[in-house]
Amino acid sequence: MTHSAFVVLVLLALVALPWLIAVAILYGEPVTERAGLIVSRLRSLPPTEPVEELAARLRRLSDELAHTPKIEAYRRAALTDAYDRTLRRACIAVGVRHELHRHNGFELEMERLRVIDALSRVGLVVYNPHMNHDHRGCP
Repeated sequence: MTHSAFVVLVLLALVALPWLIAVAILYGEPVTERAGLIVSRLRSLPPTEPVEELAARLRRLSDELAHTPKIEAYRRAALTDAYDRTLRRACIAVGVRHELHRHNGFELEMERLRVIDALSRVGLVVYNPHMNHDHRGCP
């Protein structure tokens, strides 16, 4: 590498450094988390129905999931998606903070359980206690 090429690379690096720092600040972890919360709130439309109807829908979806064979993956996925959307709407309706949008797999299952517990603490029963659910209504 010649001396002039090296100088040009160093100058480009110096010019690009402030931009890289700005991108790191703007798109860093805290900003990304905040943006994720904003997006999840925008995706979760405010409830247009009473909280009781949301709870009834969650119980119905929970029962359907409990009785849908695991081999029917497409149906289970659709029910699970509807369950999670309704769970988010119920959280918004009663002011329970959730992070359902941030997790998947086992972490999502744990967040569902935490949210169901938080909802029950504010008086919203989202599973049928008389049904024999292994996961209390979780998909």
